[in-house]
Amino acid sequence: MMLLLNGMPIHWRSQKQPKTATSSASAEIYAMSEAVKDARVRMWVAEEMHIKVTWPMVLHVDNAAGESFQHSTCGTTKLKGIFNLREAWVRELKDEAKVNAVHVDTTKNLADMLTKGLKAEVRNKLEGYLSKISQSVAECA
Repeated sequence: MMLLLNGMPIHWRSQKQPKTATSSASAEIYAMSEAVKDARVRMWVAEEMHIKVTWPMVLHVDNAAGESFQHSTCGTTKLKGIFNLREAWVRELKDEAKVNAVHVDTTKNLADMLTKGLKAEVRNKLEGYLSKISQSVAECA
């Protein structure tokens, strides 16, 4: 995962999951939870510094499972047996007032630059995309 501030990376993390996931969907939701934890801490620090923070935080996910999990679009999901839906971290992921999971195409997933061995062509496209984001943020400021 990668956190951006004004279009520039300020934090990134990649780690092996501590538990074996029973499905790719549960692995993605666990990763989403870890990203929310990291982002939430940085947003709290910003608030303590009297910086205006906009909630909900926008979390770009390149998988359908995270987005579907938050918006409960699959009523027959097998994930109900994987996660205790009463746990605070699960409720937080589903609370759209704090987190809004939106889909980002895998070809525009900036975190891949830091976590995967990419071909030069793909890396250059992602770097160009990051540059465009930075420029558009600078123009808005």
